Amino acid sequence: MKLCSVCGRKIESEEPAILVMTALAHPKYICEECESLFDTATMSHDPDKIAESIEMIGKRLVNANSDDKLTLDTVTEIITEASERCNLIKSGEYDFSNDEPDENEIDDVPEELRESEEDKALDEADEISRKKVDKIFNWICGILIAAAVGFVIYRVIDTFFL
Repeated sequence: MKLCSVCGRKIESEEPAILVMTALAHPKYICEECESLFDTATMSHDPDKIAESIEMIGKRLVNANSDDKLTLDTVTEIITEASERCNLIKSGEYDFSNDEPDENEIDDVPEELRESEEDKALDEADEISRKKVDKIFNWICGILIAAAVGFVIYRVIDTFFL
């Protein structure tokens, strides 16, 4: 059973949102309501809604009596950034163009992480050789099974009929 790391409620969703990953790669999940509050706090353009979301997140965290330091630190960091963003929006200094992801940046993969044509060719050659080895192995296993069945039949005939 998965529980929300912010409010402590049981999570009904099959694939809940992850707030943060622990050092041992264990996810800290959040429920859909908390996820919605975090989305509003971090992406809304309305400072009143942002402030309301921040307040609701804080209340949920306090009511849950969470003593998980990682969750508290993560929520505190998100709330602090959302509060700063809210203040900038109120003062008119916030640049909303920073909120829109640049499609070129999303698709831009660093050169050292890109798969080269040479790597693709090697991967295809490895796949072909794996298929050949699998086919040979399957034939050998089939022959051994047939030999074992033949031997068992021979022993049964030899024992009972000869």
